[in-house]
Amino acid sequence: LDVNGTIDVTGATTTGFPSNTPRFFAYNSTANNDISDATYTPAVFDTESIDSDTAFASNTFTVPAGEGGTYYISASAALGSSAYGKYDNGVIRLRKTPDGGSAATIAASTISAKALTYGAGWEVDTYGFWMESSVQMVVTLTALDAIHVEVYSDNYTGTSRYFGGSDVLTRFMGFKLL
Repeated sequence: LDVNGTIDVTGATTTGFPSNTPRFFAYNSTANNDISDATYTPAVFDTESIDSDTAFASNTFTVPAGEGGTYYISASAALGSSAYGKYDNGVIRLRKTPDGGSAATIAASTISAKALTYGAGWEVDTYGFWMESSVQMVVTLTALDAIHVEVYSDNYTGTSRYFGGSDVLTRFMGFKLL
């Protein structure tokens, strides 16, 4: 380390550092994904960018044998309505299914278009079109535990949906920390 804060790592090795695998990153590449209004629906992630251990399939990350440990998991979704100005609220949640067990919510995040305000207390008098909600968590997982994402979108009118496409608006990722 020199006086400028530069660290010279020439010849250094990474012995003892975790590899952060398995790791995955998947997203939804479809522009509009229509879902039932006010109903939890499994999100579809049809494009994988990273899947180090072939542990991501069918919209679910499953911890490979021998890879139990502490994981960072994150998901986000653009939730909304097909009708401009008619989005009400939404939820994105992470669900864990232990090997041989039943799914349970381990983290959730909600968003409400009605809660928006502008300036000095001026409230939105119409509903929004879409909003992004995200959820992150550090969780201990054992081999064959599975994690999937569900979305919920409630609209004043129009078709409920979550948005995808090349902007990677709806995505799901995770990696092993320890």
